Amino acid sequence: MCAVCVACSSTDAPSKGNASDDGGPSNHPRAANIGAQATATVEPTSASATGSDAGGLNQPVAGTAKFRVTTAGVDLVLSFTGCTFTHYYAVGLYDAPDCAGAIAHIKSGNFAGRDDIPELTCTGTTGFAHVFYSRASGDPEPWTIADEPAPSNVVGRVLVIRDRDAPFRPLACGKVVRTDSAAVGAALPAVAVSAELIGFCAFNLSLAAGAACQDPEPAVSCTDTHCGLSECVGVCSDHIGCVEGQPDPCATSTSVCGVTDGCASCLTRVRECMYGFCLPALLCSAPPTPGGPCSKVEACCQTQGDFAQQGLDGAHQLERLGGDPNCVSAMTDWDFNAHLPVPCKWD
Repeated sequence: MCAVCVACSSTDAPSKGNASDDGGPSNHPRAANIGAQATATVEPTSASATGSDAGGLNQPVAGTAKFRVTTAGVDLVLSFTGCTFTHYYAVGLYDAPDCAGAIAHIKSGNFAGRDDIPELTCTGTTGFAHVFYSRASGDPEPWTIADEPAPSNVVGRVLVIRDRDAPFRPLACGKVVRTDSAAVGAALPAVAVSAELIGFCAFNLSLAAGAACQDPEPAVSCTDTHCGLSECVGVCSDHIGCVEGQPDPCATSTSVCGVTDGCASCLTRVRECMYGFCLPALLCSAPPTPGGPCSKVEACCQTQGDFAQQGLDGAHQLERLGGDPNCVSAMTDWDFNAHLPVPCKWD
């Protein structure tokens, strides 16, 4: 199994429907309740808590699923512990009154529920998975968050996680309930100031030469769409006013323009979300060299038997986010090489 590939693929943000590639809005009408949220506390079933279905660290599978309405559709952030390295996990939403009802659906052979949520994997050998997924408003089966019953409404449905290799034994489940909506967002400040809010320039300084994007607008747009950057404008108004008066707003240090605890908390939430949904808008590496290191990583992953597709998915993510340097790093990474079922030689 390609360990580094899995680590990258588990933070990807796949989407369905007609959302734009940069995370911007689709051509469909916007939802009326942007910022509405719903949550499921995903708790272990008896199959997860005991026996061979316990997680990779011999722990039951448990976590949290958070849904949020955006201008592009509905986002899902699923975090859980107890997963097993090299395993695929299937996620489904079921029309059932509770976990017992959803489990009955599964035991009758209804594995997928009503939603095509991509399968997910652990982040390396940590036993932890953190997944970002977008359901576009133009999808044939869109999601909504509402108080009234509707076929698209995720509220009241039951989210189930199961090991793909043991489909009749769900590992964890939780009912989706409506939670408080986020604060109503205000108009964003100028792009350079908004770039400072998301840490765009500071992030660029951490990247190798040639990997950083020069135009912050796609990252700002994606972060507002998926992470509610505009919701921080009010609580960060003093900080924004100070940044607007600086000669280079994006590069302003917090030692020059301080932040309140409320502003810092809001921006921390936004930036964590941004790294899950918007990395492609933050990284602008050159395409991989044909026949170069990324081609070698792909060829290696293709030899990994049952884990070939999982590795290839991660390899493609490595290429998209970092190009040749990422692939060279994978080739020389001890963890990557130590966990390959079929060893690869790098010529």
